[in-house]
Amino acid sequence: MRLSLKRSLTWVVALVLLQLVVYYWSLKRPRRLPPKLTLPRYTQTHPSNEGTCSFKTCPAVKEGYLNVHIVPHSHTDVGWLKTVDQYYTGEIPADIGQELGCVRCTLESTIRELEKNKDRRFVFIEMKYFSRYWNEIKDSERELIRTLIRERRLELVGGGWVMSDAGVTMYNDIIDQHTLGFDFIADTFGSCAQTRTGWHVDQFGHSREHASIFAQMGFDSLFVSRIDFEDLAERKRTKNMEFVWYTSPLNLRNRSSLFTQVTYDGYYAPNGYVFDSGSSSSLKVSELDAVHFLKIIKLRAQSYKSKHILVPMGSDFGYKNAETWFQYLDPLIKAANEIGSPGFQMNFLYSTPSCYTYYVNKEKLTYEVKKDDFLPYSVPPSAFWTGYYTTRGGFKKFIKLAGQILQACKQISIFMDLTDSFYHVNALRKYFFFCYDTLGCS
Repeated sequence: MRLSLKRSLTWVVALVLLQLVVYYWSLKRPRRLPPKLTLPRYTQTHPSNEGTCSFKTCPAVKEGYLNVHIVPHSHTDVGWLKTVDQYYTGEIPADIGQELGCVRCTLESTIRELEKNKDRRFVFIEMKYFSRYWNEIKDSERELIRTLIRERRLELVGGGWVMSDAGVTMYNDIIDQHTLGFDFIADTFGSCAQTRTGWHVDQFGHSREHASIFAQMGFDSLFVSRIDFEDLAERKRTKNMEFVWYTSPLNLRNRSSLFTQVTYDGYYAPNGYVFDSGSSSSLKVSELDAVHFLKIIKLRAQSYKSKHILVPMGSDFGYKNAETWFQYLDPLIKAANEIGSPGFQMNFLYSTPSCYTYYVNKEKLTYEVKKDDFLPYSVPPSAFWTGYYTTRGGFKKFIKLAGQILQACKQISIFMDLTDSFYHVNALRKYFFFCYDTLGCS
């Protein structure tokens, strides 16, 4: 059947007009989206008064002051320039020729220093390392760790087996490796040892989908670090370093919201305050040191809205000799509190990310909403960290195949109701999630 040109044009024009009507109707239709400004969502705590179940274990703050939350931590890559075992034991490979981390030393030293002073705090992230250390130590040392966790002087932040990448990882892998870490924490220390705070400070950009998984896991706050340098500068200028991230704005809406902070200058301690070398006896805090530290904090405070500011106090594989850090930080905090800043009252204290979030939330401020990714990550002048999306294709293929095998084993064990299969599936998880670099970070 032949159609005339005139009739064909009539149909085309009619369809175009119909599309225009639908388009203009959609513009005028009120959207059911979250408000532009909103308060952070924060989950109610457990009735227990121990660990992360109660904010009574958080350090006290001063009303009307700028409260500076000093957060001691050590960033312990689960594999990077050395193998996981070499990082844990401190072994020095011949091809590197220098020591780059000893996680066992970090945990031994830090736990010893936390015992000396009840004001001190420390956060640890990678359960791959922490579980291995736990399996090696004596019962008396285990009981000390349990006490530190109950008193929130040692806080397990994030809780995953590793700090997984946010760019090229798969949903199942992200969920599985966090489940492995969560199970270790729950089975070993109980539910009051697990925080609802994500510490995602070393990813090359941050994915909305990964953050959505955090929200669905029950997290209510997230700390990130690496974002586009121009975005970072603009956020500092407009005081939007903290915001509410709607990680699934169209389907989960407010249930997907995360109070999110971009740290001011990465996860390292401020320049000049990294104490990985030298002995504690050679470090003395002068009044000039305290005044300089006050100036740093006063500058950083200009980029945040609340009367609280978080300062990461750590480094890559820091606190191998924790005494050096704490023997300097203790008098620095004391001196800074005594000196103060004219017209700008400050209160310095050891703290944790979850306690910081609690106090910020109490202020009931409003924050801007974000609904997209922090990808790609770029640094000045114009370098984009996107090469790892496509490099090592064969290696990534093996990872995905291993993940598929793990999922198949999990499904068979459930559908066939195999007895005692949980132990064997968890053993597979432990072998699979051995390295966050393997999961795509580098």
